[in-house]
Amino acid sequence: MNEKNGMNGQVNSAAVTGTNAGQRGDSAPADVALAFVEQFWNGGDLACTAAYLADDYRDHAYEPGDAAGLRQTAEALWRAFPDQRSEVESATASGDRVVVRLRMTGTHLGDFRGTAATGQPIDVKVYREYRIEEGRIAEHWALLDTASLLRQIGAQLHEHQACRVGQGPGQGQGGDQGLVQA
Repeated sequence: MNEKNGMNGQVNSAAVTGTNAGQRGDSAPADVALAFVEQFWNGGDLACTAAYLADDYRDHAYEPGDAAGLRQTAEALWRAFPDQRSEVESATASGDRVVVRLRMTGTHLGDFRGTAATGQPIDVKVYREYRIEEGRIAEHWALLDTASLLRQIGAQLHEHQACRVGQGPGQGQGGDQGLVQA
């Protein structure tokens, strides 16, 4: 198992790539996961999922639990926090698994779970685990500190599912159904 702390979003991939030689080309699991975080989450490139996600990709954090759920959740987050950035604080790789600890920062400039834009800055932790198979992401799990995020934007904490991204209290069905684990 290898770990390297990031600095300004940069992780020395040489420190985390040696755990799974023989993966598709020279792409070690950590390289795949970190490149995906940069291109998808920081770059806003929804189309990159075709290259990074396995055909039978399964998402354990968002609904629906597939690539569409991932994209819907990302779109909801980008609408609410269009300047968001996820800085890699650390990445740990072991075999086909990669866990990345991120610091997500941004500004609340759009509706988030029924709370209108406040202009408030956000600064929360996000943990992502990826399982890499044949150089592509086969599975994803995520944990976002939703309670801290809601407090930072002045949202009310309710008894509804804390992990709903696209639904605020009383919004009923419809809208984005993405989940962020809380």
